[in-house]
Amino acid sequence: MKTPSPVRPLRVSSPHRVSARELLSASSFVAATVVLIVAVFLIYLPTLNFQFILDDHRFLSDPRVQSPGHVWEYFSNYVWAQFSGGPATFYRPLFILWLRINFILAGVSSAGWHFLSIVKHVSVAGLLGITVWALLRDRVAALLAAGLFALHPAQTESVAWVTVPDPLMSVAVLAAVLLFLRYLSWIGINQASQSLSNRKRRKAIRNVVVKPSVWWLLASAGACLAALLAKETAIILPLFFLALGLIVPSRHADRTSAPDGERGCTSRLLYALRAWAPYLGVTVIYLLLRFSALGGKLGANTQDLGYKTILLSFPATAWFYIKVMFWPVQLRAFADPTQMNTLSVHAVLLPGLAVCCTAAILTALLLWAWRKSTRDLPALELGRIRLALCLGVLLLVLPILPALNLNTLNPGDFLHGRYTYLPLAGLMLLFATAWHLADKWRLYVLSAAILVAFAFAQLT
Repeated sequence: MKTPSPVRPLRVSSPHRVSARELLSASSFVAATVVLIVAVFLIYLPTLNFQFILDDHRFLSDPRVQSPGHVWEYFSNYVWAQFSGGPATFYRPLFILWLRINFILAGVSSAGWHFLSIVKHVSVAGLLGITVWALLRDRVAALLAAGLFALHPAQTESVAWVTVPDPLMSVAVLAAVLLFLRYLSWIGINQASQSLSNRKRRKAIRNVVVKPSVWWLLASAGACLAALLAKETAIILPLFFLALGLIVPSRHADRTSAPDGERGCTSRLLYALRAWAPYLGVTVIYLLLRFSALGGKLGANTQDLGYKTILLSFPATAWFYIKVMFWPVQLRAFADPTQMNTLSVHAVLLPGLAVCCTAAILTALLLWAWRKSTRDLPALELGRIRLALCLGVLLLVLPILPALNLNTLNPGDFLHGRYTYLPLAGLMLLFATAWHLADKWRLYVLSAAILVAFAFAQLT
């Protein structure tokens, strides 16, 4: 006679978690979203009275922007090709195309250009909110992430300066992320399983083989190419998607992996590499286009600093961006340079210690979230939380890395708050995930977030 095997207890969401998720009904969520959009437009309303500044005038006088019939030139030449002796450094055809659209819609009206810049910023915040909703299925978390991102004072440079390409690049990046999540089947499983009970949901996730459509992957790779054609710093995206594929494979890869650990790791690696191939392909296409447009070069350094100088300058530079993201007060469009040539306690060691402490605190919080999700959540939500944490870390860290290479930036002018535009999306995704896991502390975290949002609005 067989002895019945022990039954593994099911993890179920706590009653508090369920009720907290229902803080906003669908209609209330729509109303709150409209209020947030109106608030962002009202806060940035003074920019409609701003004039063109700095590079705005050069772009506005560009014949390729003013006249039709130059679209191919956007892709076959570099940004400053219209000026005699202009530096052959930037290759941003989609950014020039966006400027052309601005000129068609607004002409030489600075108010029109600033209005379109606000629309672009709101679009990025909306895509971030959709990403949070797709991962967490939490309306309040989506509003928190989108609202804090849209109101953060560090975004003022990217919104008030109409010829900053970072928001345009961020639209393409977040679109690529959403399409990649759809390819991994996480969004599809989330939507299909919302009406199931916990028992049926876990059984569906465990037993159903999800066959991802390659078209979602190709569409994501196309959005990745668009991001590359908007700004060079999107070159981190191939590494981004490779890491994401390795950390959180699709449900199809998990289901077909063998029980043996070694075979499972091999299957995960092979699946991630296959999913990565389209991103590698569009990157090669981008590099070939760039090579042709820049006259046989992939790029050129604007200065020739030694590795010692770059290494000694790293702590103060990294600390500047950390302060911009976490303590955005007294921001300036042009910050004092942090170039260091000699070891200094005040300018090197202390900022380095601050960077290490910040990294340690964030790591501890991430470990707390990871362990809490493992201990408290059912299988479906566990996967979503871990995916949100991984995605948030990658968005926070990788996009800021190109800004730390001082040789690719203008001498004495390499610190700008706009370089934190996309990393702030990662930070807000992590914050929304932490709120989602806060349980009995949710009300306090929500109250603090509302106060921070008002403070951000005032500072902005």
